[in-house]
Amino acid sequence: MKPSFGSGSRSVASFLWIFAVIISTGVFLRTYHFHDWLAFRGDQVRDAVLVRDVVSGDALPPLFGPFMSFSGNGSHSEKRAFHIGPMYYHFQTASAMLFHTHPDALAYPDLLFSILSLPLFYAFMRLRFGKGLSLGLLALYAVSAYLIHYSRFAWSCNSIPFFVLLFLYSLTKFLKKDGNTWFWASVLGVAFSIGFQLHALTMILFSLTAFLAFLSSMKADTTAWRRWSVVLLVFLALNAGQIASEFRTGFQNSKTLLHSVGRDGARNGRSVAVLLKNDLECHFQANVLYVSSFGSSLERSNCTHDVYGVFSSRMPVSRGVKVALLSVLAFGALFSVFGYGLLFRSAWTERNAENPYFLGIVSLYVVLGFLLMLPLSTGKMNDLRYFSFVFFVPYLFLGLISESLSVHVSKKIVSVSVTVTLFILFLCSDLYGVATESAVLARKGATCLGSTTLGEIEPVADYLISRSLDRKTAYFGTDKSIPLVFGSLEYLLSEKGIRSVKIHQDGDRIPSGSEGYYVSCSPKRSADYPFRRFDSLYVYRVDGGAQQ
Repeated sequence: MKPSFGSGSRSVASFLWIFAVIISTGVFLRTYHFHDWLAFRGDQVRDAVLVRDVVSGDALPPLFGPFMSFSGNGSHSEKRAFHIGPMYYHFQTASAMLFHTHPDALAYPDLLFSILSLPLFYAFMRLRFGKGLSLGLLALYAVSAYLIHYSRFAWSCNSIPFFVLLFLYSLTKFLKKDGNTWFWASVLGVAFSIGFQLHALTMILFSLTAFLAFLSSMKADTTAWRRWSVVLLVFLALNAGQIASEFRTGFQNSKTLLHSVGRDGARNGRSVAVLLKNDLECHFQANVLYVSSFGSSLERSNCTHDVYGVFSSRMPVSRGVKVALLSVLAFGALFSVFGYGLLFRSAWTERNAENPYFLGIVSLYVVLGFLLMLPLSTGKMNDLRYFSFVFFVPYLFLGLISESLSVHVSKKIVSVSVTVTLFILFLCSDLYGVATESAVLARKGATCLGSTTLGEIEPVADYLISRSLDRKTAYFGTDKSIPLVFGSLEYLLSEKGIRSVKIHQDGDRIPSGSEGYYVSCSPKRSADYPFRRFDSLYVYRVDGGAQQ
């Protein structure tokens, strides 16, 4: 019996409602209190100053983007480091010209790409799974506390998930010749070009993946170079400024990166076995983190690099924490082994199927990513944010595990139970992570934990501005525990034309008749200095002047 039109309409309506609810939830979690909870410090301040100078006409648009830490001579010196492309700055400049140069507007591009990644993630999963399973995976992705955190401030790496999805999706469509091949060639060129400029890791990984895909397509069809020429032209157009600068400087920027890689490789002196162990540990932990947000925080989520020493004295935490950590590591290893096994087996068995491209491309990409991180698996690269280029992998694993259970397990109740249990565990962990971070931000205590937020420092900035309007100069310093707050306040004050002069607690460099202030998270000085309190921040008058 053919299904009735009404039944089909209800099915479509139900799907659209569920899809809309998931997308709306993801958008809400990414935009709620976006201004007040925006992280603004260090890199964000540096980039804001550069973009403001471009918008005001005091500087030309840059030919290079942010510099990569630990490159060049192994320091954070910008002049001696490798710089990625300038696309990230172009996005921020466009946003600043449309809105303003306040810190929240400079983060709009990252927020936008995070929101756009939601429907793209669903489309990406639909390349392999059905509607129901893809919706379930989208629901987990939409509430990932870790990925939500990295969508709520300005940083060049925060848009990596969107362009990873766009790169792999368009590459699949391009190779499959699905629809307008020239359109997908153009989209692929855009995704490749922008991903190339977001981080050194995506620059190398996208290039290797695209090159090997090119060789494979040329082997199957010698005329494929015509389609690839469109990809190349788009890439050259969007990287023209950077390429021209490289030619003018004798490829100095590229040489800096190569020198850095060679120097670090020689300095590490670690055996392949140790690097392999570290790489595996980080990938296993990343596969748990990105799908569950377990262990994430406002600051860092690191690889342990020390599975075998979890119960040793080298990890000064309680036994309960060590047991929990070991459990997560064991689960991550088990989850990853099954996931990688299903991924590579499915890619091999489906190589001659109607759609052999998706899993084949993903497998190639994953293997290249693993090899790329192998020599980098050291203490410097132990933050799991460096693995954001494979953020989608655990979701794919979960889909493949669910699909495999439904096919190979005779007891449907068992397969459904295992799948639902995994989804619930990941969902609860994500929601707990969202709630935990939101609680810290809501009580305005993030700045004193090292994550300077706009809503916490704006009242302090407004107060300093009100006390400095007549002199146009503010003399103030910050606690050693929050050193980055000075730069953040300096930027906010400069927006009002107030010059900042850094002082120490004892009131040095304060001219006679001027006022000096000290920003701290500690209430211990309240008995000795007049002060104003702004939630968890204290602003002390340290020049011995009159009471405020």
